[in-house]
Amino acid sequence: MTPPLASQRTGTDPLSAPEQGLWLALLGAALGLFSLALLLLPQQLAQAPAHRGLVVLHLAADGSLRLWNRPLSPQQLPGLLQQAGRLNSQVRVRLIPSPATPWAMVQRFIPLLEVSALPFEIQLPVPDPAS
Repeated sequence: MTPPLASQRTGTDPLSAPEQGLWLALLGAALGLFSLALLLLPQQLAQAPAHRGLVVLHLAADGSLRLWNRPLSPQQLPGLLQQAGRLNSQVRVRLIPSPATPWAMVQRFIPLLEVSALPFEIQLPVPDPAS
């Protein structure tokens, strides 16, 4: 014998309180995991070159250096490169000047990179199409 139609569960019935609590908990956990992924993904992408043995230095037009979005003084650079060479003998250094950086400023940093005895490269910025 089948139960009466009124007691059968249909797709339009409201959820009971325990079911609502379960769905809210699952939704909260999913939202938390999504937020954590949004927080950690940019950091992972920024540090991805380091996992490939590449130290990326960004040179601003005013002569300031950044490593992984942290300021770095030119005096700290030789020690940092020596430490990177000790940790990984295959490490390479890439200097990326901003488009507004004068070439004389880039040339000022080349001797600091040559002292480290690590292979280095300079990634020239893409020229502005307007200029």
